[in-house]
Amino acid sequence: MTRTILATLLALAASTRAADIHWSELPKVLKGRSIIVTTKQGDSYPGQFVSSVPDSLVLKDAVEIKIPRDAIKTIYRKGRDGRFSHLKNLGAIVFMAYFIPFTGIDGESPRPLIALLTIPVGTVGGAIGAPIAFVRDLFELTEPPGEFITVRPEGVI
Repeated sequence: MTRTILATLLALAASTRAADIHWSELPKVLKGRSIIVTTKQGDSYPGQFVSSVPDSLVLKDAVEIKIPRDAIKTIYRKGRDGRFSHLKNLGAIVFMAYFIPFTGIDGESPRPLIALLTIPVGTVGGAIGAPIAFVRDLFELTEPPGEFITVRPEGVI
């Protein structure tokens, strides 16, 4: 029973979400967000959402890009970076505590005596930091990785 529930939750979390909204609601949903617009010709335009007017969508990357509404195939709203994690960063720091004393930094000679300090500090820091990083990941990474925006015609509710 528990495995079934866990598998269902994981499948739901891994699935790509889609928001179904009207064109007039785009500014409210996309304000200040990074998006990727794909046109019917297959061109992709990544950028920051600026505005939507009745006949086009305006993005800003290095320059402002105006994409006609009729040319838009998909709109993808970026979410959090799926690869970021506090626990992953902590693991890199603990690894460095073990690694640096025996390899040196920036071409310096190895200093194994520093390991007498860095290995215990890295181990204790990892043991204390891992539960904290795990809880932070649970609460801070609740934003979805991203979702496709489906634009409904204005007359449809």
